[in-house]
Amino acid sequence: MLRSLTRAPLLLSVVGLLLHYGLVGLVSLAGPDSLTGLDSLAGLGLALSAPAVWAFIATLALSALVFSASIQFRVSRLGVQCPVSFRLCFGGAPIFLIACGLCAFILMPQLSLSAAFLLGGILMLNGSAFDRRAIVNTPAPALVKAGVQFESAVVLSLGLPIAVLLAGGATNAVAGEGALAPLLRASLSVLAAFAIGGTFGLVAALIGNRFRRGHGFALSIVAVLIAVPATWLLGGHPIVAAGATGLIWAEQARTPHQPRLRHRLRTERLVMPLTYFLVGFVLGPRLFNADLLMITFALAMVTIMRVLPRLAALQSATLPRQAQFFLSWFGGTPGVASALFLVTLLDQSNLMDQELILTIGTVCVVTGIFTARLTAQPLAHHYLRGMGVVREREFMA
Repeated sequence: MLRSLTRAPLLLSVVGLLLHYGLVGLVSLAGPDSLTGLDSLAGLGLALSAPAVWAFIATLALSALVFSASIQFRVSRLGVQCPVSFRLCFGGAPIFLIACGLCAFILMPQLSLSAAFLLGGILMLNGSAFDRRAIVNTPAPALVKAGVQFESAVVLSLGLPIAVLLAGGATNAVAGEGALAPLLRASLSVLAAFAIGGTFGLVAALIGNRFRRGHGFALSIVAVLIAVPATWLLGGHPIVAAGATGLIWAEQARTPHQPRLRHRLRTERLVMPLTYFLVGFVLGPRLFNADLLMITFALAMVTIMRVLPRLAALQSATLPRQAQFFLSWFGGTPGVASALFLVTLLDQSNLMDQELILTIGTVCVVTGIFTARLTAQPLAHHYLRGMGVVREREFMA
């Protein structure tokens, strides 16, 4: 059931959008003095429309997603374990962020520079799983499959703290504070999250290495379940704490990769349907506020600004030209993680250009999700057919 829901983003988003306007209609129909069931439903609609409620849900969902991504690789061996993901993360992703930030600032002058780069950081957090499903179970080269499988996990785990810091830089200071006070608070929350989450991850790995493999992985789940609320109570950033727990645990643990991969797949099957619903219910109405410049930016983001940085980052990789062109398009679109991060910004009233960021981000996320959905399978089939032709020619030669 969950697997089929993850493949129906349009249906879930439309259901969420219709439910949003249905609750809005109930709120408008309920009279202020009525005691009917309609009034109760209207009150429920108002409660569900509270930004803090959805921001809290999105924080928990994104924490689970980040943790499941961060346990997939070891940072110290990333260049050896998956050189393609290493290049796309440390080469393609930063160029993409800068290109998106500058382009958004130029195309939409009403957007401040800090808000424009925050938008670029959010869109950098890709997360669509359509790409991986289309290629990991095919006879594609191992290097290509590893790049497809690990890229989104690496970019999400290592790019999330950058997005949090950019959000701090794009927050207005309250009266009596210095202009850099929000950025300082964000930096301290990220440092506290790394310290707390990393400590729990390290302890779980050291203890788990003394037990059998299954118990070791179970301890990592216990560690993140403790680290996230503890960090929240102590003033740190809970999503960064989840990622830090997973990164440090993966660096020290001896658990094989298969249980980690199964956990990631299960997490995505739970989180993705919720995210598609949130896109429709919480973010969807903002699509009707989009103008031509926003749509132009979204189309440029999923094409030129996404493909060229990825292609540039892969030039030094030991990959055939066909594989480089394939990977430059295959992956990197904003998806589930970007949508959840947008929802977490709903209750940050001091954010610069908050509504503008949410509207542009929603247009870009919807464009990215459906671009990945529509092109993943055809592109994978075309690449595999071309690879078969090349192998046949080499064999005939």
